[in-house]
Amino acid sequence: MKAAAASIVMTGVLGRIAEKYGRRGAHFMYQESGHAAQNVYLQSTAMGVGTVVMGAFSEAAVRRVIGAGAGERPLYIQPLGIP
Repeated sequence: MKAAAASIVMTGVLGRIAEKYGRRGAHFMYQESGHAAQNVYLQSTAMGVGTVVMGAFSEAAVRRVIGAGAGERPLYIQPLGIP
């Protein structure tokens, strides 16, 4: 994972989605990030690129590295590289 050519970091802003969907917002945020991750898997496979979902990481460190905005929460990291 450290040698990945690139990594996709999916984030969500619960406050923004909650404005539209209320208390079900968190449910939709996590559900949609899972759908997006699956699409990355499918496209990566089609292109011969390896990926894996990372769910265990330091949220604070990732926020700092990507320059996350206020309320932006990292949900998934998908490194891309040689399978």
